[in-house]
Amino acid sequence: MKNFIFIGGSYGIGLSSINHIMSKKDQSDIKIHVYSRSSDNLNSLEGNVIHTPFDISKDEFDTTHLPETVDGFVYLPGSIKLKPFHTLKPEDFMEDYKINFLNMVSILKKLIPSLKKSPNLPCVVLFSSVVIKKGMPFHSLVAASKGAIEGFVKNMAVEYAPKIRFNCIAPSLTNTPLAKSITSNPKMLETSISKHPLKRIGEPEDIGKLVSYLLLEDSFMTGQIFHTDGGMSV
Repeated sequence: MKNFIFIGGSYGIGLSSINHIMSKKDQSDIKIHVYSRSSDNLNSLEGNVIHTPFDISKDEFDTTHLPETVDGFVYLPGSIKLKPFHTLKPEDFMEDYKINFLNMVSILKKLIPSLKKSPNLPCVVLFSSVVIKKGMPFHSLVAASKGAIEGFVKNMAVEYAPKIRFNCIAPSLTNTPLAKSITSNPKMLETSISKHPLKRIGEPEDIGKLVSYLLLEDSFMTGQIFHTDGGMSV
């Protein structure tokens, strides 16, 4: 039995990732433990998916009912706050850093012993952003916290080899509820599309199938930053 832990997963990239995993030929030996505020979109996957109500901003991560071994960890919470630097306070950076990085670290520390027990070379999948490689105005909050994740992944991959793999996905704008403030604005959306060589923004499925691959099929890549960004970082 393989056990995957998803922090977030009831919509967007997380839900797409779970659907990709469960669409494989025979995944009856997989359990996906989803910690999120909502379970509405997970009901059809009952049996394979175990949902625990969880709000990353205020709840303590409880490992009491987790299996002894964990074969993968995916951390999805994030933020998109686009503001000019001169309007930001240090407290804004700390808040963003906590959501994107510190909360992930506190959960990962609790999971490391169970990940090390896995016989399947487990993978930790974290998320960065295209703005680390391609600078953009008004993205200083995102860049600060996501840049920390990329450095973290590279160093953790070395520190925990050959027991645990660490990889990072760095998308561009993706059509998820988190990005609604941009995707629902026709002018902002058109500008973003024009910056992508493939002339479209990402869809959750573009990212979800990569998450599924890293968890289920890959066994040789670690410490990598995957730029699923429609060519934007080229």
